[in-house]
Amino acid sequence: MAGTAVAQETQETAEAPTPAETEEARELFRRGVALSREERWGEAIEYFRRSAAITPRPSTTFNIALALLRLGQPNEAKAMLTLYLTQSEGQAREANRRAQSAELMELAESSIAVLTLEVSPPETEVRVDGVLFEGTGSTRILSLDPGVRVIRGTLEGFTANTLELSFLEGARITESLILTARTDPARIRVTTNVTSAIIRIDDMEVGQGSFIGELEPGNHRIDVQAPGYEPFRRDLEVSALERVNVTASLSRIESGSAWTSPWLWVAVGVVVLGAGVGVGAGVASSGTAPAYGGTTGVVLQGLSGR
Repeated sequence: MAGTAVAQETQETAEAPTPAETEEARELFRRGVALSREERWGEAIEYFRRSAAITPRPSTTFNIALALLRLGQPNEAKAMLTLYLTQSEGQAREANRRAQSAELMELAESSIAVLTLEVSPPETEVRVDGVLFEGTGSTRILSLDPGVRVIRGTLEGFTANTLELSFLEGARITESLILTARTDPARIRVTTNVTSAIIRIDDMEVGQGSFIGELEPGNHRIDVQAPGYEPFRRDLEVSALERVNVTASLSRIESGSAWTSPWLWVAVGVVVLGAGVGVGAGVASSGTAPAYGGTTGVVLQGLSGR
């Protein structure tokens, strides 16, 4: 590259500019050439680009490509050299520079670093220095300029991962970019129409009547119970940062159920009481209390003491 000369001004343009535009583009071009001779490539390229925006010429495109190579940006230099070859095709005066451009193209291609990136999940979005690289898949091939590059992977529901890698010219590197599912808790709110109802999450009591709290992402079971009411149960799956509202509407147990009928309990009470009275009278007349025989015996002793 040391022997590659900056292209000097030519008069050919893709479209004829106005005289004022021609003069402005020429002045910008000349300023860029002067800066490049001082090795001030970062400034020179801006003048070349401004000139090309007014009147695109092969010589200006060639100089932009040369400046990009000097600045260590072979990827864009390769694209500009391809454009130059298209612009200069069939122009005899560009023959020498076309030969030089072939050498510069080879230099650009050999300077590009190649990163083979193993990505998980395959839908991860990959950005290099903030610029999105299109595509999906578990393996990505990235052509990068030499230097330090920041590779960042992002995907909704996953924690972002960032790699900072240094590339030499022509380097070939394989790296992994793995994202892990986010563990940020979800927020849950459980309400019920029975203020005395007990709320359990995953068999753990968390509140009475209402509950507001956090849950780890994943599957959970909600149970709400109150005496005299049908129990409420719901299985749900929550994601990181999700907001979940659960309304547990409890219904009273039907009065026709055998174990809730008041007549059944009254009948049982009468039977026990009647047996106690009958046996108790006999015990009292004998004056001897029977030995303790469980719950029923306690009832009988009480009666016999009257």
